Formats: sequence, structure tokens, C-alpha cells
Amino acid sequence: MDTNTSEQLVALQQRIMQLEQFITQQQPQQQSSTAQPSAEQQQQPSYSWTPPPLLSEVLQLESSLFPATMLTDDERRKVIENYPNIDGVQCQPPDTIPMASRKMKPFQSKQDMSLKRLQYLISGVFRPMDVLGLEISKETDNQNVQRYLYMLRDCRSLLLNVSAQINEMRNTLAIQAINPTFSSPSGGNANYTMAPADFQALLVQQTAAAQAVQKATGGAFKNKKRFNNNNNFYQQQTCCDRAYIQI
Repeated sequence: MDTNTSEQLVALQQRIMQLEQFITQQQPQQQSSTAQPSAEQQQQPSYSWTPPPLLSEVLQLESSLFPATMLTDDERRKVIENYPNIDGVQCQPPDTIPMASRKMKPFQSKQDMSLKRLQYLISGVFRPMDVLGLEISKETDNQNVQRYLYMLRDCRSLLLNVSAQINEMRNTLAIQAINPTFSSPSGGNANYTMAPADFQALLVQQTAAAQAVQKATGGAFKNKKRFNNNNNFYQQQTCCDRAYIQI
């Protein structure tokens, strides 16, 4: 880690300590209870709250959660590069199944690339968040460390859920590129959105199911047609018999 990164982390740690002291002073004194709540019970506030000025300033809480302006690629890169990545963590999103990629129409390929881009943007959020978790974990004298880490864990779970939802959308695009009536199961692979073997098995399974439905529907149609033909023949034969009797 270079000198600039170390200085920024130290400054961030000092800001966090200031915020913690400020929030502690603002919170009302509560009566002590003999039963100590668990860390998981403490992590979720049961009240709405107004952020103090220092917190709003540092975290820019006055900004909308759905802003109209975006960071440029350079701005985003500078933010992410301030925080080292965890060794061995893969930040590149999974590739599309090659078989499905070749079958995709242009609009499907664009949709898949857009979703893949979103996954890549989400992956950058984990770097500062994980470094923050590392810094918090070093505060061994702080009795709230475990509660803070549980909060970060929840943030991580929610972000991972968003990425999983996007991966599910990409799997749906991939399987429907083969057949629009197919649907994708949950699950993924480290290199592709779905393991190629699982993708092939899914194609075989859903193709067989579609053929079975088509065969059953076609058989019913043939039986109905055969019944109608036999009924018409019977009616014609009856008319001929009646005409013969009259003669």
C-alpha cells in the first residue's frame, strides 16, 4: 500500500472516530438493563433518525439515491484505486455461455452487455467497503466493533443479492436465445453465468418437455380429427342406407 493510500485510510479512520463520538453525544441516555441484547439484536435500529451535520457532510447524504449524473470512468477508477483489493477476489463479472452468445440477436447481446456492465460497476463497491471492515476490525478496544461488522455484512448481502438478480436476468437471456419459451434456473458458475454442462442439460430437459407437450397436443388433435372423419363417414353411410330403403 503506497503512502497516499495509507494517509487516506488514516484520515478516514479519524473521520469515523469523530462520527462515532458525535453520534454517541447525540443519543439520549437509556436506562441500563440487566439483560444484555445480542449483537444481531443491536444492529437494527427500531427508529427513524435524522443524520447529524457532520455525517451528512462526509457521506453526502443530501444527494438523491437516484442521481441523474454519473461518475466518469476516471472518477470511478480513482475512487476504487484508493482501496486495495482482497487477494484472490474476482472483480470481473462472468461471461455469457458461448453457445447462447452465438444464438443471441443484436438486441439480446446489447441487453446482456448492459447487465454485465452493471455487475462490473457493483463489484467496485466492495473494495472500499471491505477495507472499511478491515479498519473497523482493528478497533479492538471498541465494544461496538462486532455490531458495525454485522451492519457491513448486511450491506454486503444486499449488494450480492443485486448481483445475483442481474446474473439471473443474464441466464434468462441466454436460455431464451435458444428458445424464447425456456426459462432459466437459479445458480451460476465462476467463469460463466451458468456452468456450460448445466446449460446443456437444461436445454435437453426443456427441449424434451416441449416436445412432449407438442406430441401430446398433436396426438389429441389427430384423435379429434380421426373422430370427426369417422363421424362424417357414419353420417354419410346412414344417409345412403335411408335412401336405399326408400327406393
